[in-house]
Amino acid sequence: MLFHERLYNYSDTHSYSMPVYLDQLDRETGLTTVNPFMSCGPVMGRWLIQISEWIQPKHILEIGTFTGYSALCLAQGLQSDGIITCLEVNEEYESIIRKYFAIAEKSNQLNLIIGDAIDTLDQLIDQYDLVFIDANKQIYEVLYEKVVTKMSPGGIILIDNVLWYGNVLSEHMDKETQAIHAFNRHVHHDPRVKSFILPIRDGITLIKKL
Repeated sequence: MLFHERLYNYSDTHSYSMPVYLDQLDRETGLTTVNPFMSCGPVMGRWLIQISEWIQPKHILEIGTFTGYSALCLAQGLQSDGIITCLEVNEEYESIIRKYFAIAEKSNQLNLIIGDAIDTLDQLIDQYDLVFIDANKQIYEVLYEKVVTKMSPGGIILIDNVLWYGNVLSEHMDKETQAIHAFNRHVHHDPRVKSFILPIRDGITLIKKL
């Protein structure tokens, strides 16, 4: 997190309340998973809700769903006949994802695919209005290249963790940081899109397909 925890809590308490089921999911994630910090949380979650409600997408794709918090936030803006396709490599999270989509009464809008995202992306044929990528950082560029060709004109891609705890400024980058830095440069110089990085939480890039 790139800003002080007290400011994060201040932002949370001075914003609208999240749906009760998201609070429940946040607590269950904290109690039952090894790395609960992987969940986007309510501050980022509200931002995802707002983006989705502005766009009102019919087809959303999320790569890296974890326990489903961010997916449920994105689903808030789905059109009534819209679908969110969630790609998650860890089958252990499937039951909790499906549980909370059912509680939120959005099971009919969920297309959950458990497996390797790279292989799965080659099989997807839909065009997407909104994509959120929060997966293996070392393959961000590969995922991006597979996704950008599947975007509707004007579609939005959101990429999480692009500042990597500030390590992108380090003179001695590890492999993950090097991959993220290379990805950021790749997107910045891609003539197919218009992009900018927001220093929210751990950094998020908003990319518009031209």
